[in-house]
Amino acid sequence: MDTYRQKFYDNCNFIYMRKKKFSEMSYEDAMRESISEAKAAILNQGIDISEDEFREWTAKIWSEINIEIPCGVSNQDEKRVNEGNYPKETFFWEHYRSSLEKDRDSVAIDEIDKYTERIMSHITPPREEGSFDKRGLVLGYVQSGKTANFIGVINKAFDRNYNLIIVLAGMSDALRTQTQERVNREVLSGNSSLEADDNNYVRTLTNEMNEFKYRYMTSALDLNKKSICVVKKNSSVLKDLIRYLAESEGSFGDSNVLIVDDEADQASVNTAVLARGEEPKTINKLIRQILELFDRKSYVGYTATPFANLLIDVEEEHPKFKRDIFPKDFVINLPKPRGYYGPEEYFEDISEERTPIRLIDYNESAELAKVSDNGSVNPGGLTEAVRHFLLVASIREGREQKKNHNSMLIHVSQLTKGHKGLFKLVDQYFKVLKTKILNNDSVILNLLKKEYNEIMLHSDKWNDRRSSVNTWEEVLESIKNNLGKVEIIMLNGESEDTLDYPSYNEVGKHVIVIGGNKISRGLTLEGLIVSYYARPTKIMDTLMQMARWFGYRESYIDLCRVYITKELAEQFSDIANAMIEIRIELEEMDKNGKTPSEFAIKMKSHPTMILTSKLKMQNARFGMVNYEGKLVQTRNFGNKKKFFENNMKATSSLLAPLEKKMVISGDGKKLSYHLFSEVRASAIKDFLESYETINSYRADSKLMKKYIEYANSINELEKWSVIVVEGYEGGYKVELPNISIKNAIYRRKNEFNNYGDGHPDIKALVSGNNEEFLDLTLNKNNLADASRATNRGRRSETDGLLLIYPLNPNVPTFKGIDVEFTSKLVPIGIAVSFPFSKKNMGEHLYLYNKSIKTQHDEVRL
Repeated sequence: MDTYRQKFYDNCNFIYMRKKKFSEMSYEDAMRESISEAKAAILNQGIDISEDEFREWTAKIWSEINIEIPCGVSNQDEKRVNEGNYPKETFFWEHYRSSLEKDRDSVAIDEIDKYTERIMSHITPPREEGSFDKRGLVLGYVQSGKTANFIGVINKAFDRNYNLIIVLAGMSDALRTQTQERVNREVLSGNSSLEADDNNYVRTLTNEMNEFKYRYMTSALDLNKKSICVVKKNSSVLKDLIRYLAESEGSFGDSNVLIVDDEADQASVNTAVLARGEEPKTINKLIRQILELFDRKSYVGYTATPFANLLIDVEEEHPKFKRDIFPKDFVINLPKPRGYYGPEEYFEDISEERTPIRLIDYNESAELAKVSDNGSVNPGGLTEAVRHFLLVASIREGREQKKNHNSMLIHVSQLTKGHKGLFKLVDQYFKVLKTKILNNDSVILNLLKKEYNEIMLHSDKWNDRRSSVNTWEEVLESIKNNLGKVEIIMLNGESEDTLDYPSYNEVGKHVIVIGGNKISRGLTLEGLIVSYYARPTKIMDTLMQMARWFGYRESYIDLCRVYITKELAEQFSDIANAMIEIRIELEEMDKNGKTPSEFAIKMKSHPTMILTSKLKMQNARFGMVNYEGKLVQTRNFGNKKKFFENNMKATSSLLAPLEKKMVISGDGKKLSYHLFSEVRASAIKDFLESYETINSYRADSKLMKKYIEYANSINELEKWSVIVVEGYEGGYKVELPNISIKNAIYRRKNEFNNYGDGHPDIKALVSGNNEEFLDLTLNKNNLADASRATNRGRRSETDGLLLIYPLNPNVPTFKGIDVEFTSKLVPIGIAVSFPFSKKNMGEHLYLYNKSIKTQHDEVRL
């Protein structure tokens, strides 16, 4: 298969280059047609390649040929800017463009213009009177300069007659201040040439020093003039803002209001348990309240990790707080900027000989995460990282980067106690290292020279990166000069340390930063050349946001290093591929002319990680669950008669045509079994299609059916055994086709699930190994003392087992519901034992938003 994949890549590359040379096609169109033609060439040879494999190849080719995946515009009506009908003023945009010209070339500026215009095509207020409500999402890259885009949107929004713009600038004072400074510089600086009563004069409700506070407001909001405020996502701040806006509500009229939500997946997404009827969580609730104050409004969220936003309930509308902030109208996919290095570049695309990744021992990272003030550890990877920091900071000076800042990140835990122990460890090592270098200790100087030579050899692989590099003697002299500049700080909730780069702009700041959550989302470490990252997490978007080393490193990428465990490196690689696939999904949505409300984005799941926090995944549904090597059993039941009648009918339909092969009678307090073998997979799939399950993302009959369908396509799970389990007490008879049950299975549990709607929960169905592996013991397999997973491994990948449990309804669990049970109507529980697959099933796991009634009702595997 690798041969065909390489042939696909080669053909794609050749066709693409030919199209670009001999046609006027856009990059996107040329790429799209090249993929289509290369795919056709493979299929025309009669080679059997699945759509999943082509999908994987396509995702990779976009990045390997280094062409941006096209911007996903959710619908193709870009003429909605009302050209010719709506005055398209440009005062603010032209002022911003002039500001951009100071440090960006025309290509970068044109790109900002292009993509901000695509966003404006969705949110430009209609000329006619009346309400409008637009909600969308902009997908960027971590540390890629999304702020430049939303500042462009703000300027164009004022040009298009927006009266009030509210910027939700993260959750910290530092991020709010940072965003306020950008707004002052690139939006409000236009005020300097205007009188206060000019139509283009913008009133600001906040400044760098002061967060929004109601008591600071001495006059009501006048929306006949333009206004802006930059606030952090804090409950007291937003409540103050709502109070102020509500007092001015009568003057809003046809005013147009825009909310720009930076880091829109943080705090903004509702994590209340909707099934319990919980009220929306505070920040989400307050954002909704602000939106509901206005009749003419737009909400645009910005994020690099969109999983939570794409899983918001589309239909949820609270009676008091109204509609949730799902991006119902559009999702725009920003292109990867030139010179940007992100997860694909660090963990996927850079060749092994040029990779900045340095693997550290898991045991070392675990010890560092637990180190205390009195703890001791010998962290070889960390001490190497500190030395690399000193070397690279000095090498950069030889590249005329003497005034540039140089930073090192150390992030192994979120616990402040651990930060203190780590600070002490790093500080002690640095003092010893400094003393030895200044005293010309031969051992340490030889080690540094060896590492310097390795860096030079590595940089050679990057072609001309070694231009203007000094000799070892010059680098050593620079190291000695820089030792006194290095500052080691802690950034966490208990530390008073701060990052102050502007004060060092003339000499360059040299800083080693130790921390946790405070150095995660949103914080930019200037000139980050070395990262030591070993904090494990099982949440994809959290892990992605902690990667502060992503960003613009074009002039020194050959010198950058990321010290990380093998497991984390693999996880970043998986996330990179998952994000590529989301962007391809956005292209598919655009191609089909759909909006996010009509097209549920497929998000690739992971065998050991979740996309986002569980409370943000309440609307997630698996397109296909990987059941290999699992025992899946029902524990929840409905509370209506129709539920039980349906499942009784499904069971009877399955059993009626089967020929009973064997009855294994239990003696005394032992179960009995009615075994049917060599049952066709089609009969099992029909049963699962009819059988109803409830309140379980894993024990879902429809998802089990889809898994079996896929397994059948690769010649697995084709033969089944069906066992009907009979109890030994209670005397409750059950009538089923071909079977006479004298004792229904007795489960005495009296538990109810946490959904609060009275659905019975029996907690467990299968009582032991005897049931699950009965078919194997009959085939003389020795299962003594083996684990369940080991025993499932002994079952052939072609064989599956379905266990059926007619349950005794005369127990408190079922007496709590209003259903009259008889021998012809009892609760039916099932358990399915799946063998391990010979294939990599993990490649086919996807999630999507179940509240969107769309193409995934017939899942695209």
